[in-house]
Amino acid sequence: MVANDGQGVFEIMVVMVHIAFIAFLLGSALSNLFRLPWFVYGEEPSPAFQRWTGAGELGLAVVISLPYFWQAGAPAAVLVALAYGAALGVLALWHWRKDHAVRLSSLVTPAAIALAFGMLALAGLAADPPPAGA
Repeated sequence: MVANDGQGVFEIMVVMVHIAFIAFLLGSALSNLFRLPWFVYGEEPSPAFQRWTGAGELGLAVVISLPYFWQAGAPAAVLVALAYGAALGVLALWHWRKDHAVRLSSLVTPAAIALAFGMLALAGLAADPPPAGA
């Protein structure tokens, strides 16, 4: 039996939340690019705005996935995820205060996933010692 100090469990948690976040971004991006009627951020957007939003979500997915492919840019990915989560949280609050028809859970769930990924990844960055003598 192998002893586990919790680091392996922590890394699995970060990867699973990352997969959930990227799955949301890719699903939302594809639905926006193909103009499906599901638009998370508001009510009845213009076609151009919905497509540009989809392209932006694809860009976010790429930026957030870069550290897993090239081992560089992890702080930028964490900051992007935290900013996206905070922006969605503010947007959810705004929709809720204005009594819009947008379901609050449609915005709070991805915001919670983004913030969870950002916080877990930030904790992982803080725990890792910097590389020695490069």
